[in-house]
Amino acid sequence: AYDADSEPFNNVYYYLLPNCNPETDHYEIDKITGEIYELKSNEISRKSGQVLCVLTSSIPDLSSETLRQTDYDKTNSSMTRFKKDKGISKPNINVFVDPNTAAIRIDPEIIEAPEGIYEIDIQSFYLSNGRHAGNIISQIHRVNDDKKLKFVFDYPLEELGMRIEDFKKSLEEILSANSSGVIRPVFSAPEQYKDKNRRRSAVCFHLAKPNELISLNDSIKLTATKMNSNEKLMSLYQQFEVINIDSCKSEIHLSTTAAASTFSTNTILIVSGILIAILLLFSCIAYTCFVTRYREFLKKQNQKLRDSKPPIEPFSIPQFIDHRRI
Repeated sequence: AYDADSEPFNNVYYYLLPNCNPETDHYEIDKITGEIYELKSNEISRKSGQVLCVLTSSIPDLSSETLRQTDYDKTNSSMTRFKKDKGISKPNINVFVDPNTAAIRIDPEIIEAPEGIYEIDIQSFYLSNGRHAGNIISQIHRVNDDKKLKFVFDYPLEELGMRIEDFKKSLEEILSANSSGVIRPVFSAPEQYKDKNRRRSAVCFHLAKPNELISLNDSIKLTATKMNSNEKLMSLYQQFEVINIDSCKSEIHLSTTAAASTFSTNTILIVSGILIAILLLFSCIAYTCFVTRYREFLKKQNQKLRDSKPPIEPFSIPQFIDHRRI
């Protein structure tokens, strides 16, 4: 709604009119944004296509009595009828369902489809008589990585695999308790988070309501403790050793690059060390062999010289005679 008056008289507040539909008590509207939430109920199902009447006013605190006395009048030009279908698109994408396991396979071209929640209605039949056995409703979330966040955990990937379901369940309970509707965290596949000093793990995620994706900014507000001083949320992060929340796309790219760089550097260092060790070992062996062989060679040469020169006889040495004695 839009109010053309100047400030501060252009504020718009939203109210549900209880006389419009007896089911109105099962719904709640955000007075500022006009967003409508379905409240938690013990009923298994409630018929779809509910008719709700919303009153917009510049008065921030309309009384319940005033709302009960206001009815929808289709002849009133200031009252507009509006129909909102399910927020689920129907793209032209091929979907295949395994007839035995009901596993869903989707055309990779879904990455070209707009972001959102896509609903698949699977009809099942009995093999014995071909009669209809019921419908299976499945949802597919189409979300780009730059619209996701990432939890970073201070323990290895294998430990995250054992604890992630408990973490997801506790996180959903905390987020839903602080909201007027169910908020479900949807996790991608966990991955190894490369760190120079420790083995850590990470998982990308986005938040969603039953038929609506929650925006990145709202997801940050709901999960970041700096913007949401929720003691239960902080306690949960401490219990599961969540050390950081970052953007999924940027961190995946950076961590992958860093991992490749680290792997390459470590490989070069290891290979260089092995080559240097081999070179030193070869040098030592060569030096030892050379010195040993050269020493043996010198011994043989000296021995040959001794053998080739017979000992000198005493009388073969020239005698000098004193002529005065002749």
